[in-house]
Amino acid sequence: PQSDITMKIEWYFNGKVIMTANRIQTYHDFGYVALDILSVRAEDAGTYTVVARNALGEAQLSASMVVETRASIDTSSMHHGSYEKTQRLETGKFVEPHYDIEEI
Repeated sequence: PQSDITMKIEWYFNGKVIMTANRIQTYHDFGYVALDILSVRAEDAGTYTVVARNALGEAQLSASMVVETRASIDTSSMHHGSYEKTQRLETGKFVEPHYDIEEI
C-alpha cells in the first residue's frame, strides 16, 4: 500500500540480492516500485524478482529479461574490402621485428 511505511522492497537477480550501483537504481515511492538498469549488457539477461514485505506478509513478482547484443560499430554501410582489411588488422597478431645486427 502507498501509505505503509513498514513495507520493505528487495530486488533479486537470478536469486541473488541486487545492490544499488551506478548502473542499477531501485525506486520505491508512494506505491511505485521500479528497477532501472542503465546501459544494459548481455550479462544482465536473467530472471529479476521483486519482493515486497510488511507485517501482513509478502508478495513477489518475477520476470525474465533477454538481452540481444549488437556490434558496437555499424558496418552495414562499410565497403566490403575495407571491412575485410579492418578485420585482418584488428585480429592480426603483432610480430616483433627481428633485426640482424652485424658488428664491424
